[in-house]
Amino acid sequence: MKKLFKNFIVMLVVVALATTGVNKVALADSVTVANPTFDKNVMAGGAPLETVSIFCETEGAEIYYTIDGSDPRISESRTLYDLVIMLDHDAVIKACAKLGDTYSEVVQINYDYPEPQNYTIEIEVEGKGTATSSTDLYNGYNTVFVQLNATPAKGYKFQEWKVRSKDGKPGPAAVFVEGNKFANTRINPFCSIILTAVFVKDEVGTEAETQTQVQAEKLKKPVISTVQKKHRKIIVKWNKNKNKTFEVNYSTSKKFKKFKSVTVNNKFKFTLKSVKKGKRYYFRVRSLSVDGKNHSKWSKVKSIKIKKD
Repeated sequence: MKKLFKNFIVMLVVVALATTGVNKVALADSVTVANPTFDKNVMAGGAPLETVSIFCETEGAEIYYTIDGSDPRISESRTLYDLVIMLDHDAVIKACAKLGDTYSEVVQINYDYPEPQNYTIEIEVEGKGTATSSTDLYNGYNTVFVQLNATPAKGYKFQEWKVRSKDGKPGPAAVFVEGNKFANTRINPFCSIILTAVFVKDEVGTEAETQTQVQAEKLKKPVISTVQKKHRKIIVKWNKNKNKTFEVNYSTSKKFKKFKSVTVNNKFKFTLKSVKKGKRYYFRVRSLSVDGKNHSKWSKVKSIKIKKD
């Protein structure tokens, strides 16, 4: 009797273990992993960005992908998904999710890289001045750099560059000008841009020019009264006026191709020493401002010939 009872207990244990194993297998077989999904990112302004994101609804699942069309479950080129996939060419992207030893189905997306359009830059001018851009466009990972040049006309100054797309809308946020360098980054790499150089009147410069003109008008043009020889010297005199500083030019050339210049202060005459016989000397005089930045017109040229004995 005891032997029968013992055999019965052993049978129960075996059945229990067998049942537990079946349940474990059934549990393992019941684990499912959701298929990954793709998302093509879209930039501001509607232009396609060269990135693809992959998601899986199964918590804790890892995502593997390939971009060469191979099976991400077994391919040596597969990559564990971490950040967005950045592409600059057409590709067949295949992906699967994995939780433990269980894989999802393999899903794929055919990624078509956007065809570049002709990138154009037009230069316009607002105000008075000239503006140009370099003809070479450097494209560094979908970023365009252009060197700009803005030259204001006289009486004007450069204020700023305005940027807008050719359809009249304001330029995207990543389109900017820093100094004289234009850059269009990833936000809208394929488009046509109009850059406007804005010139405004230079009030400070205009005021300074006006002041210079007024000062020049206040400086009276001298009038040479006499040019005479005394011994081996020539004495040049001019009319007295309110000016205190004068510039005297003298030369043996009527057109002053070669001449010497002398500044005279607080006097209305100039003495040229050690003149040469048989030479004709030419003289002209003009008034100078105290700082020497402004001057009157030249006086009429007067000359004298030193006779030979």
